[in-house]
Amino acid sequence: MAEKGPRGWEIHGWIQQAINLFFGLAQSEHYAAGDLKFFDKVPPKQELGDFRVVPPGVVRYGAHVEKGGS
Repeated sequence: MAEKGPRGWEIHGWIQQAINLFFGLAQSEHYAAGDLKFFDKVPPKQELGDFRVVPPGVVRYGAHVEKGGS
């Protein structure tokens, strides 16, 4: 909902409104990752390539994942 710009952090309220609208309209579904079972509105990412996600870790769509991040 915010990004760092040339004048510092800029807040984008319309993005927060869109996220809130999505969560109000989306239906929760059952998901499983190994033995972990959960109920969520956002499906977990699959096929992360060279990345390792340790259970019960979950990477949602929309998340940015890259090597060497901290």
